[in-house]
Amino acid sequence: MIARVLAGALAATAVSGCQLVGPDPEATSLPAVFGARMTDGKLALSTGTPCDEVSRVVVLFTPDAGRLTLAPVRGTARFDQLTVGGPYDGLQVTEPLPAGFDWRTAEEVTLIVTAPEGSGSTPTRISEIVEGSPRHDPDTFYFAGIGWLDAQQVAERNRRSLLTICTTDPAKQ
Repeated sequence: MIARVLAGALAATAVSGCQLVGPDPEATSLPAVFGARMTDGKLALSTGTPCDEVSRVVVLFTPDAGRLTLAPVRGTARFDQLTVGGPYDGLQVTEPLPAGFDWRTAEEVTLIVTAPEGSGSTPTRISEIVEGSPRHDPDTFYFAGIGWLDAQQVAERNRRSLLTICTTDPAKQ
């Protein structure tokens, strides 16, 4: 009898889409994003706004499992942009991408920055970067779910309609 009641409750929850646990405490109130674009065949990434006291940067490609990890040469670093393949000003490679890795074969890229402030980031589809870059100004980056923005547009929208990856969510302050 108890098994039937539990099975029924679980089935009703699954069908209704209700959450058993509650909202994700790590979820941000606004989309946490980074910028990406292709320039001369290379992948360029932007945090949108500078990140201070960075201790690690990870560029993660899925599902190909390509991973590039960078760390400051000394202490911590200020970080805002990188081009996959380098050079990496003030940072050194601690985990290189696999030999012969072609980032264009991945489905998504995620930029992860370890710093005191930040809200994480949203994976970005590689196809959006490859297809959109030639059609947009070279000073713009694609921000997943938002569109192509230049630095001024990012600054205007940060904390209003998006969060750059090193901006603390105002709803959690």
